[in-house]
Amino acid sequence: MRKRRKLRLSVGLSGLLLTVVLATGITVALRAYGRARTIVVEANRDLMEVLLDREVEQAQQQLRFDLVETYLDRLANAPILASSSRLPLSADEIRRAARMIAVALAATPSVESYAVANTHGERLLMRRLFTDADRQRFNATPETAFVLQTTARPEAGSGPIARRILLDRQLRQIRSETDPASASYDPRQRGWFREALGSPKPIATGVYRYASTGEPGFSIAQRSADGRFVAAADIPLSRTQGLLEDVRTALDSYDDVEVALVSARGVVVGHAGLPGSAVPASDQTLTLDQLRTPVMQALARRFGDLSGSAERSARLQATQLAAGGRAWEVGLAPGPVLAQSGKRTFLLLAIPQDELLADAKALRRESILSALGVLVVAVPLVLLIARWVSRSLRALAAEADAVRSFDFSGPRTVWPVVREVDQLAGAMEAMKGTIRRFLSVSSAIAAEPNLDRLMDTILAESITNSGALGSALFLAEEPTGQAGPDQAGSGLEGAGRKGASGDSGGALKLALARTAAGETLSLDPGTLPLDLSSPEVMLGTASAQGSPLERFLVKHAGKGDLPYVAVPLLSRDRDPLGLLLLWFDRSPDPARVAFIEAFSSNAAVTLETRRLIGAQKRLFEAFIELIAGSIDAKSPYTGGHCKRVPELTRMLAEAACAASDGPFAAFDLSEERWEAVHVAAWLHDCGKVITPEYVVDKATKLETLYDRIHEVRTRFEVLKRDVWIRYHEACRHLAPEQEDTALAAERDDELARLDDDFAFVASCNQGGEFLSDEAIQRLHRIADRTWLRTLDDRLGVSQEELRRMEQRPAPPLPVLEPLLADRPDHRIPRPEAERLQPDNPWGFTLQPPEWLYDRGELHNLTIQKGTLTPEERYKINEHIVHTIRMLSALPFPKHMRDVAELAGGHHETLIGTGYPRSLRREQMSDIARMMAIADIFEALTAADRPYKPAKTLSQALRIMAFMRNDQHIDPDLFELFIRSGVYRRYAEQYLQPQQRDAVDEQALLAGA
Repeated sequence: MRKRRKLRLSVGLSGLLLTVVLATGITVALRAYGRARTIVVEANRDLMEVLLDREVEQAQQQLRFDLVETYLDRLANAPILASSSRLPLSADEIRRAARMIAVALAATPSVESYAVANTHGERLLMRRLFTDADRQRFNATPETAFVLQTTARPEAGSGPIARRILLDRQLRQIRSETDPASASYDPRQRGWFREALGSPKPIATGVYRYASTGEPGFSIAQRSADGRFVAAADIPLSRTQGLLEDVRTALDSYDDVEVALVSARGVVVGHAGLPGSAVPASDQTLTLDQLRTPVMQALARRFGDLSGSAERSARLQATQLAAGGRAWEVGLAPGPVLAQSGKRTFLLLAIPQDELLADAKALRRESILSALGVLVVAVPLVLLIARWVSRSLRALAAEADAVRSFDFSGPRTVWPVVREVDQLAGAMEAMKGTIRRFLSVSSAIAAEPNLDRLMDTILAESITNSGALGSALFLAEEPTGQAGPDQAGSGLEGAGRKGASGDSGGALKLALARTAAGETLSLDPGTLPLDLSSPEVMLGTASAQGSPLERFLVKHAGKGDLPYVAVPLLSRDRDPLGLLLLWFDRSPDPARVAFIEAFSSNAAVTLETRRLIGAQKRLFEAFIELIAGSIDAKSPYTGGHCKRVPELTRMLAEAACAASDGPFAAFDLSEERWEAVHVAAWLHDCGKVITPEYVVDKATKLETLYDRIHEVRTRFEVLKRDVWIRYHEACRHLAPEQEDTALAAERDDELARLDDDFAFVASCNQGGEFLSDEAIQRLHRIADRTWLRTLDDRLGVSQEELRRMEQRPAPPLPVLEPLLADRPDHRIPRPEAERLQPDNPWGFTLQPPEWLYDRGELHNLTIQKGTLTPEERYKINEHIVHTIRMLSALPFPKHMRDVAELAGGHHETLIGTGYPRSLRREQMSDIARMMAIADIFEALTAADRPYKPAKTLSQALRIMAFMRNDQHIDPDLFELFIRSGVYRRYAEQYLQPQQRDAVDEQALLAGA
């Protein structure tokens, strides 16, 4: 194609632009100044608002008035102050107070010191020492971190006693000495003490000089609830000065800028550039009208109106003031608030208008001169240039619209005669190709959820889109638990390498790779000591004498002089994630390097996101295992259950997935579904965290927190003493050497009956055998016996038990009481919150008994089987109710929404006789029915249950076969459990050798 003559775009466009300026110059010149003035003023106010909002946020974060007030409340109402109106100043009490204040100082970096004073004029103050100058002021050693000052005022005798104690960072005492300079300090004469004592909420003073150091600052103080103590925190002026100086620095283009932090009463809390001489003497605060600047003195007169408007609107209030012969732009914004009292501070900013509008005035002059200059330029070139340029520009505009619509498919259609426009068309075509490739690569790596495959994709895409001979991906080493903070990420681990031929080593591990020529690279493990502190791309040619990275490349590529590009992969916090290395047969051009850099940034973000997701999943995994482990550790009766059931559920689910025929031929679980099964299995008994241990571990019928058989034994002992007493009273008329054999025989018979009755009661308490109706009748006969109580049984009991006892009148003492009783106070009412309504949102049909607990002695002793009352049996079964409620309340992701259903169905049956929702087979998922089998089999074969011997395999499976026949467990799953050998694999891992006996599988399956 014939080479076309190109016209410089600068020639045509300059004529066009100058012509447009000619037509509009005079109008622009006339309106420029007014518009510029308005824009500058509005922009300044916007800048004021942005700056003040930023400083308010920084002030909230750095000053943390809410935390300061919290610790002031704790100090003022500390338990060590509650018993006396005096300050506790013993050595032990001082250590406790020092620990409290040290915690407060660590949590509130803006506070220099905390103090507690009382109405007797006593004080305890603890300050931290930041610098050597601070230590020199108190003649402290270099290791001194805190100074503790105390002032005691004995009620009689000598005057005030002041001491100073130097402490290191661990609050160990370095030196203790008298402090004569502090003896005259009386907190009752201080403004912060008097003002706080008169206010129920925290107060903040203005800037004043601290009596102890002479430094300027302000204080926040709060009295105790009983008004005997006041706690105060000192915040030096330097803490607010830095924030205000930041505003002045942001406006350094103006010579005179006034910035201040003021309380709602007009008291100055901070002022940028405030000289020390301007701060008043100790206990006198600084106000706006005392500042030595005209604008602040003028602002003091309007401060009330402006602060009220700012308080109501909660945003910047701007106004104009005249002061000192100058006009000022003034902005006032709401600042940090004292959380409890609600008192607000305000940030003030003032800028002179003559400085603010200097650029606008200059613009007015320049506009007028420019308009006059443009008037002398001719305009006849506009039509000609427009014909040459407009056609190509319109075509480029159409292509730009296509790019904006993400349409990159069309070929280049514009061939302009203007050189610069032609270059623009070529650049746009290249841009379309680059964006197309970049979006394609971004989509490929963003769509890969697996971290291993993601890194392999990154290697493949980096080679394809850069034309490299090969690539290698390195990941920063994860810090170990033993490594120090400066060791984390100190090396780079080869995670995978891929050659241009497409062969790949496994991600996150070293493997073979091939170059474009088909050579196999031998990869060896190890780390590269590279510094990733700089985010710059590294370009170079590999040399055997070069950096560790170059030596690595020479060694594995088999030759030197290979151009390479190494791009650090950085997280969004600019922390090093790793390094992407590509090597070429020739040095890549800058455009290619720029594309690689952009691609690596996107890859780094995706890689970081996948690693973060993986870390969150590992954290969640550890958390659910922690919950399960805590439940297992809670009771020796369920040890290891929550860890073994998930393993058995997994085995059974894998067997169902592997089935090629039968009911589970189509059963399969996706990766996300496996995650839901795993979580549900680990948390299937999480509701047991609220089941009382003394119910789960109840070994005898009368046991609660202790075994009440001891109370019954004592009553029998009382009856036996009564027998002896009656015997001796009957023998009183006999001589010492005489004995009435009839009385002795009656005595011995009565004692024997009591011993036999107690032995019977004690055997009933064991709960080992079924209790017959005859035994229950004998218990009632024994209970009818009475014993004499002479002490008030309502003394020394808890308030809750006393309220239950008040349901029956107190009989006059002494009183005869049954030997065994079911009293009204034995019945503990069930809270209304624990009663399940028929229309409850979870569909629970498990109905609770009327009472929360019934601890009646006969009620418990007459349990016919086991040791649990119906109330206690419900309390144990209730764990599955709490499991479902707890899991239903968790915000699980979409693929885990049915975790509560999976975990909460393992106590249901196929015919609706289970609990807590009386579900039938068709209402339960396969996983829930698998978990039921796993839960039952683990419970039968567990060898760590102290209340029962572990069943052998044959015994456990025979019991489960009966449960299958009764439709308590799924027959298809039970058959899969047997035929797949899941029970044998589980037994080999978790059962003791003596439990692993022979099992007749055919007999078990034939009995279905």
